[in-house]
Amino acid sequence: MIAFWIICGILILVALLFVLTPLLRREQHAESVERSRLNVSLYQQQLSELDADHQNGLMNDVQYEEGKKEIQKRLLEDVSDEENPPARSAAGKKTALFLGIAIPTLAVLLYLQLGHPKFLAPQQAPQEPAADNGQITPQKVENMVARLAAKLQKNPTDAEGWTMLGRSYMVLKRFPDAADAFDHASKLLPNDAQLLAEYGESEMMLTPRQLSPKAVELTNRALKIDPNNPKALTIGGALAFEQHDYKRVVDLWSNLFSQLEPGSEDAKAVMSGIEGARAAAKAQGQFIPEPKIKQAAAAPGTVSGSVTLSPELQSKAGVDDTLYIFAQAVSGPRMPLAVLKIPAKELPLKFSLDDTLAMAPMMKLSNFKTVIVGARISKSGNAMPQKGDLVGFSHPVQVGSSDIRITIDKTVP
Repeated sequence: MIAFWIICGILILVALLFVLTPLLRREQHAESVERSRLNVSLYQQQLSELDADHQNGLMNDVQYEEGKKEIQKRLLEDVSDEENPPARSAAGKKTALFLGIAIPTLAVLLYLQLGHPKFLAPQQAPQEPAADNGQITPQKVENMVARLAAKLQKNPTDAEGWTMLGRSYMVLKRFPDAADAFDHASKLLPNDAQLLAEYGESEMMLTPRQLSPKAVELTNRALKIDPNNPKALTIGGALAFEQHDYKRVVDLWSNLFSQLEPGSEDAKAVMSGIEGARAAAKAQGQFIPEPKIKQAAAAPGTVSGSVTLSPELQSKAGVDDTLYIFAQAVSGPRMPLAVLKIPAKELPLKFSLDDTLAMAPMMKLSNFKTVIVGARISKSGNAMPQKGDLVGFSHPVQVGSSDIRITIDKTVP
């Protein structure tokens, strides 16, 4: 009998562990977990739409990859752990304390009243509903957005929550709701240029066929706070185009262009818009000179440039050969700091190496000041140099340099 009661006591303690632990922790994490799930589901939906556009031929491979990188970047920015989780509420502690006393007491009393060996027989557990395959559906997204909106009604001072809700509504194309959410957020964060620009975009989408004075006012506020904000520059240029203020279009989009990667699809699209504004101005008798645009400097942990194959070695390169572009420290280990692998048939080409191409966490470009950049055409596809491979190297350059020119002009002996 003593052994029986000992076993019962152990089982009651285990039961209390499972019941009380979630009660004490649930409030602390529920809201941040819900937001993370919402963020992931929204960006999964965006990735699905991007995949569909790519498969249907609505965008090329470069646009597809850049779009995917942008979505993943925003996801990493949005989905983060809460630094200061809310404290457990007094009500949660009281509930836990009550259950901690009530569960063992009731368990003992019920056994004394109803105890019988036949009740020890295992009972059939209620059947769990079939688990879904984890697929994110529009209905799931709608449900999570609705739950976030309900929480914000109880906590109206959560600026981050209102901003996320506005972005969620923009993805769902519920523009009036998005504008309302951004309005709440902007009252809490009146000097956030990015938020004001997104608010302006939602207002612009409310009346896409006519100019929105509210969108103009919000975008101008955003640009006054941060004249280099990419979203504000984009929306500001579009609104200026509607106002036939083509000089402002050129000024804003020239600033935007200077921040973009040279040769990227985004840069090409913005330059096309600049030329369109100049052409429209010319048709109205106005002359806008070609803007002097200063291209963005390479990032500190980046080297970029171009690779060509010398005419003397053209006949030695095959269409199935592999091209490796790599950077090595001038002083330090010979292990490459960054490596890019692409088909050699794409030569000549422009390249960019950065920390995302590092082979080891502690061996990154940003950890060194001077490097040599090399290019090698491999006949075997092997990452290690082989006899007969074609190679070329740059002079030592500073990390952060651009316009590095490499000519493949030697053969590995």
